[in-house]
Amino acid sequence: FQQPPYQHCRRTTYIATHSTASHHRIRKRPIMSNANNKCQLVRETCRRWMAQQASTTATTVINDAHIPKLCNEILDKYKKEPIQWDEEGWHYSGSNFSGSEQQRKERVALYILALDAINFCFWPVRERKENHADDSVNKLEYDTLAVALKRWAEQDDGDGDEHNHSAGDNDHGVESQILSHHEVASRSYAFAPPTLASMTVSKMNEQLVNPYLSDHYLDNIEKRCELWNELGNVLMNRFDGSALNMIDQAHGYAPNLVGIITENFPGFKDCVVLDDDKDDDDNQNTIWFLKRAQIAVGDLNAALQLQLNGMEELTCFADYRVPQILRKAGVLQYSPELAKAVDGNEEIERNSVEEISIRAATVVSVDRIVQELNKRQSQTNHTFTSVEVDWHLWQVGERLNQQGGLDPFHRVRTHFY
Repeated sequence: FQQPPYQHCRRTTYIATHSTASHHRIRKRPIMSNANNKCQLVRETCRRWMAQQASTTATTVINDAHIPKLCNEILDKYKKEPIQWDEEGWHYSGSNFSGSEQQRKERVALYILALDAINFCFWPVRERKENHADDSVNKLEYDTLAVALKRWAEQDDGDGDEHNHSAGDNDHGVESQILSHHEVASRSYAFAPPTLASMTVSKMNEQLVNPYLSDHYLDNIEKRCELWNELGNVLMNRFDGSALNMIDQAHGYAPNLVGIITENFPGFKDCVVLDDDKDDDDNQNTIWFLKRAQIAVGDLNAALQLQLNGMEELTCFADYRVPQILRKAGVLQYSPELAKAVDGNEEIERNSVEEISIRAATVVSVDRIVQELNKRQSQTNHTFTSVEVDWHLWQVGERLNQQGGLDPFHRVRTHFY
């Protein structure tokens, strides 16, 4: 399996639209999702991969016998306290923002997109400074990054009255192409699209790492900066500088939003092309995961209380933590060779059979867990989704990891998770 080339943006079309001015202006039309439901593609291609692997010497298998016990644990937790997003309070909510409610929502949406754009690969672990007094190593995790970005976002919460800026009025000198019905974020906001579009590595170090991550090492900062540039530019050029405008394009349907993010932001297009000589849109040749695109939709839905339809169609977010906890529960079992590599902290090749199998097995096994949970709906009067189960497993995994109760996770150098 070869690493697929970095996916490029598809061609952008142009349409004439009537603005509040008396003349027509030209704006770029956002690229809409293909007719295929991207979430369904994740589910179908992962199932197909696992079925194909069953006829070979599989590196990862699903042990269904351990699913009922794990479901009992999830149900016990749910009965005491329903599964919640951000139960630890790590994320920016804009609760102290002095502007309008619409402005607050725009800021929260931009925070979520900025966070999920760089939500990947919190390793290799290494010291930030050579002479730590306690010789401790870097402990950068997702929560560290989420809180750091939250603190940065809060810096201009009191500047709501200075918020009136046009979507296209940015540091690049791009003329405003159409006035949005949403108010866009003030330039002073850390995650305003013009700020993201003009971000550099030195600015990222100066404005994020030094003040908010001084005791940690942010690996692969060049790629993270590139993804922020992409996020800012696409929002300005295709969505009038507004994250809420992008959300509106989905018409309240979660898989649509996953598709919009996937098609407009190449950095979110998390899939494996099995044969580089064939089209990446040939779904017989592609295994889809879309970890960060789907988690962005889950986060946006929860943070903004969007109540999107179709959330049950999203799959789990195939990363490194969820398979780690599934393995501990006995649901995922690795071949001796793969177990030795993972437990020895050996790096696994990106897009290898081993990596694809771990991620595909994670998606398929969480679907089976959801099915088992919903067979017991009479116990909770609640219909579970893969997103909720993912949140539960991830939160359990984070706590166990902090307590030193987990075996190592599989290590792959990637910007997709």
